[in-house]
Amino acid sequence: MDRPVDIVYTWCDAADEKWAAKKDAVARSCGLPADSKANAACRFAAGEDLKFSLRSAEECAPWIRRVFLVVDDDAALPAWLDSENPKLRVVRHSEIIPARYLPTFDSSCIEHHLAHIPGLSERFLCANDDTMFYRKVEPSFFYAPDGFPYCRYAGKPRPADWKPANPYESRLRRALDLVLARHPHPCRQLRSAAVRYPHHNIDAYLKSDMLATFDLYSSEIEKTLGCHFRSKDTVQRAVYYYEALASGRGHYRLARRAVGVKRSWIRSLLRPAYAESLQFVRKRWATGLDELRQWRPGLFCFNDTLEITDEDRAGLVKVYGELFPDKSSFERRGDRR
Repeated sequence: MDRPVDIVYTWCDAADEKWAAKKDAVARSCGLPADSKANAACRFAAGEDLKFSLRSAEECAPWIRRVFLVVDDDAALPAWLDSENPKLRVVRHSEIIPARYLPTFDSSCIEHHLAHIPGLSERFLCANDDTMFYRKVEPSFFYAPDGFPYCRYAGKPRPADWKPANPYESRLRRALDLVLARHPHPCRQLRSAAVRYPHHNIDAYLKSDMLATFDLYSSEIEKTLGCHFRSKDTVQRAVYYYEALASGRGHYRLARRAVGVKRSWIRSLLRPAYAESLQFVRKRWATGLDELRQWRPGLFCFNDTLEITDEDRAGLVKVYGELFPDKSSFERRGDRR
């Protein structure tokens, strides 16, 4: 487990006027309403999440070799970011995504091209700016002893023939059906993954496997890469985990994603509370800090949705500040905390 591991963040900032103007112009050309789910402000809001995610990574996973920040060609970088940090590499979309697909505001299109980042290590983590580390973890948290990644899933199991109920599930189902068509007699691991949701947090990949999987399904994936915005027809990046499980190059792992039952004090003494990964949606934002302290997950995420208010976001910044008060090496020295 001594091989290098990098981490890749995909990032944008709705407050960036130049970038936002380009996005809105493309949305109008696509006939996409400003209030559509694919173009909703929460999809592109940045706030200070990235700053605190980098703090969490440096504190809890100091073994990460390098950080790659993937941004639009016209995106302005955060004012607090020290872009001269030798551990940081800013990657513009045009460096890894063919010009025919640009500009893109579809996270799936961007994620399908991450393995093309120059200098990226064979083993790498993929993160959004709202995904965080909570406690110290080792590379073995993400990779099994054989070197293949743990593919984490969550949620209650569904019928094997489940039908999509929303655009996200349509993208997920499309990825799953592609792999099932190639592996008509799925192994137990793939069957287990097929009936749950991929957990929304920091995921681990092998660069060579991602490139090979893209080649396997390129004819289907490439049909959807020019959508510019999220579409129900897009192939979700879950295709990489499904193929890894089907081919025996990944390990299915059930991640605890939501806290359902509080532990009694005596059970906590006998077996301290623990969770691999927690995700907090709107109703749980208010209790998130208490639950983090109780369950001490390796990873966590406060998921921004259409229901989240500016007041909620302001409160979350305070939570982040309490969790990660010390500046990371990725912040300019003269900036205030």
